[in-house]
Amino acid sequence: MGLPNFRAIYASFRTPEEERRILQRAFLRLTGFVGICVSMALFASKFGRRVLTVLNSELS
Repeated sequence: MGLPNFRAIYASFRTPEEERRILQRAFLRLTGFVGICVSMALFASKFGRRVLTVLNSELS
């Protein structure tokens, strides 16, 4: 026995305009999250060793 398609059930109670707005908001949030993750990874790869070196020299 398979699970019901909950997305289809909830979508049937929304207007097409509401559904489109929800999908756009979810896409923008996902895009923002991925963008922030990529920028943090690039920043860490570029400046991570320098920051650690400076911190270690200050602690010594």
